[in-house]
Amino acid sequence: MTQKVLLNQCGNMSPKPSAEVAPDGKVVATSYARIGLMGNPSDGFGGKTVSLLIQNFKATVTLVPVAFGEPLSVVAHPVHDQWEFESLLAASGQASLHGYYGGVRLIRASLKKFTDLCLAAEVDPSRLARNFRISYDTDIPRMVGLSGSSAIVAACLQGLLTFYGIHPSGDLKVEKQEWPQVLLDVEMKELGITAGLQDRVIQTYGGLVHMDFSPPPPPPSSSSSSTNSTTGTTGSGTEGRGSSNGSIGSSSRYTPLDPALLPPLYLAWDVRSAGDSGAVHSDAKQRWLQGDPVLVRGMASVADLADRLRDECLGHLSLPSSGNLCEGQEGPEEGRRLGEVAGLMRLNSEWRLEMYGAAVVGERNLRMLGLAESLGFGAKFTGSGGAAVLVKDRKAQQEEEGKEEEGREGGGGEEGEGGEVRKKEAAQENAEEKEGAASEENLAASSSPGKRRKKQKDRVCSPLSSPETFLLSESEENAAKAAFLKEGFAFQKVVVAPVVAGW
Repeated sequence: MTQKVLLNQCGNMSPKPSAEVAPDGKVVATSYARIGLMGNPSDGFGGKTVSLLIQNFKATVTLVPVAFGEPLSVVAHPVHDQWEFESLLAASGQASLHGYYGGVRLIRASLKKFTDLCLAAEVDPSRLARNFRISYDTDIPRMVGLSGSSAIVAACLQGLLTFYGIHPSGDLKVEKQEWPQVLLDVEMKELGITAGLQDRVIQTYGGLVHMDFSPPPPPPSSSSSSTNSTTGTTGSGTEGRGSSNGSIGSSSRYTPLDPALLPPLYLAWDVRSAGDSGAVHSDAKQRWLQGDPVLVRGMASVADLADRLRDECLGHLSLPSSGNLCEGQEGPEEGRRLGEVAGLMRLNSEWRLEMYGAAVVGERNLRMLGLAESLGFGAKFTGSGGAAVLVKDRKAQQEEEGKEEEGREGGGGEEGEGGEVRKKEAAQENAEEKEGAASEENLAASSSPGKRRKKQKDRVCSPLSSPETFLLSESEENAAKAAFLKEGFAFQKVVVAPVVAGW
């Protein structure tokens, strides 16, 4: 079974193994970058998000078996775990681009979490006797909100499962919907990094997923939720505002959607500097726990945007449990309003600015969003900042073209005889509409030429329900790349990553 692909936006959408085994026993596990498409950062605050795994960037973890008697070793990355530099300026530049922490701590924390899971599930120790040399690599831009850290964790755990032949549910008794919490625990419990479930959900499921992190109603027969003895997490979801994180125990709260329904998306990111998402979220979490009205209202509002994207823009076409549409199956265009996506992105960005403030959002991030807006895109951050997901605002473009058409056929600008005539015509039309004295035919006959032309244009122009409408032309894409590059930002088209198999 394959999923219909539009505009080459989606890669091969058949479920793809996240770890491959070479004849010599070497295991290479892969996890991709992710985009928070709508609703973030409410995922860490009992909200809702829509997230997308993208094939543009990936992290890989490699496990090479060693001879019996040789020690297990963790290989430091030559760039991200660098400790020697040519100069003081080189050391400072490396920290600006890659931060102060590399991936070794993520690998070691993942090794410990995997061992804890095996011990809790009473896996035979003899199955874990082989040692290996483990290394990682990543081309995910670091510290810009593309889930580079959790991608390393996800790839590492997948690699360990494959290397030792451990089945996630059969051996560890951890079901697929519980793995996001396991991934989150590696960073939150082992390393004390403030984070949310969104990244870990999409790296478990792949594709495009709507996620609901709101607390479910308590079961009628019990005031407390059951605890999974293997993962050590609750199985009923987040437990209200007093809980720093929570496990979602029902896969129905994660709704896979068809990525082919999306308009073409574009990605911009800062190539000059990086930030720390944990530092951004830490103060907001405390304010939210204390009931800060701006945070409480803002998180609820951005969570609602995720529902609106799913229901109003994409027509709420979810995928079957296999994660794929049957060959030839297409989602209905009726009721889909892709032209609203850009506006929802802007609202998401405006709420983030109100909740966090300009100082936290940062000058470079605001400049990136402002540049996107000037080029006719709706944009929002993919994560905590440093990268933005963009969609061309064809709705605004069509409205502007309609106004220009009215101006040309109405006799010129607002000043002069033509402008005065159009003002009088507009006043007359408003009076007729309020009084309800004219039929549609009479109104069309008495309207200005520009008004009639715009009505006709509305009937024949793109309905903004087809993804093709939002694809940039070659000249548009080249112009956007040049404009972003001039300001120190990279720009490219998004390619959706395959659905993940193996958890």
